[in-house]
Amino acid sequence: MRSFCSGCCTGIPVTSKPASVMRSAIKSMTGPSSKCWLGIRIIRRSRSTISASSMAVSARAESVLRSMNPVLDAVFPGKLQSERGHCEAGPYKESIMRILRRAAILALSVLVIFPAAGQTRFPTQPLRIIVPFAPGGAPDIVARVLAERAATELGQPVQVENVTGAGGNIGMQAGARAAPDGHSILMCTLGCASNLYLLDNLGWDPRRDIRPVVMGGIVPNVLVIGSHIAATNVSEFLALARARPGGLTMASSGVGSASHLAGEMFKALANVSIEHVPYRGSTAALPDIMAGRVDSMIVSLPEALAHIESGRLRALGVSSATRSAALPEVPTIAEAGVPGYNAVAWSALVVPAATPDDAVARLNAAFNTALRDPAVQRRLTELSIDAKGGTPDELQRFMESETEAWGRLIRERGIRGG
Repeated sequence: MRSFCSGCCTGIPVTSKPASVMRSAIKSMTGPSSKCWLGIRIIRRSRSTISASSMAVSARAESVLRSMNPVLDAVFPGKLQSERGHCEAGPYKESIMRILRRAAILALSVLVIFPAAGQTRFPTQPLRIIVPFAPGGAPDIVARVLAERAATELGQPVQVENVTGAGGNIGMQAGARAAPDGHSILMCTLGCASNLYLLDNLGWDPRRDIRPVVMGGIVPNVLVIGSHIAATNVSEFLALARARPGGLTMASSGVGSASHLAGEMFKALANVSIEHVPYRGSTAALPDIMAGRVDSMIVSLPEALAHIESGRLRALGVSSATRSAALPEVPTIAEAGVPGYNAVAWSALVVPAATPDDAVARLNAAFNTALRDPAVQRRLTELSIDAKGGTPDELQRFMESETEAWGRLIRERGIRGG
């Protein structure tokens, strides 16, 4: 009995009996654990669901096998059938061609269906969030709240590492220079937008050395004064400042800090002269305001809220574009007398610039899921932090806008970092 060889592009009639012989021989060589024939059956059953891919695979297999014909002809020469005008191949050639055809289709189909079978899904080890400030501040709080929830999504622990110094620049530089594999994340703050203009020899470039992942949280600042100042709102405070140019004082967390820049923007837009008094952090500045040694400060709301609620500090206005849920009765500084004022603290997750796209996408998805979690939102709201989220592109546009705005203010006011 004769059949047409499935491996011959011209339909050569050949003897089919040796195929079973060769199949048995191949199965005996591959051993009892071989999945060759089961694999071939799987591919046949899958053709209805991956027809487009299988057609491409079949065409590729035919091309490979046709290129092998000269070799097989040399090893298994056939004899001419002149009366039919065909080449009758040797029986072993038919068997080998059939086996090779099946093997080629199987191998190529695996590559089509499972292209990433050999790849390990990110992350492959514990992750870390580098916070460039001491524990307790808004960036540290956001990092710790998100780390716990994101670890569940990523399937790996997420640790928070505080790396302090040089106004946050040491930690920021460490994050930017970390291995670009997605396992090291930097908690960026206003310093990522302002330090470029404040510090000489920054050691890294925020515009080129990092790429955005997601916005973590927005924190409004609040203008507070001590009870010794006879003002109950922004307008009255400005009237005092204009009546005594340079007579009032305004504390900050340090030269070039977020509170310093927020204060400079306030003075620039309100056109008033208030003496700047830098401290080493808000924890050192706030007691002096409450004691009457310094008059005012624009400070992160979470850091001042307890003192405001106790009555030891008076809140005149919040720095965001909208009122804060934590202090709904306190107007924004813009609506209270300084139009256009908007200076918020923010905490954003970024990674080294060379981090692969798939790692960035995975991190973005995990942290967005964390930020949508009601428990996470409730915890951040209790701390006067607005949970955000969003895409890397949205964060990129925000950071570019912040860099431009603060860079312009720093140049105009002649501010230099400490």
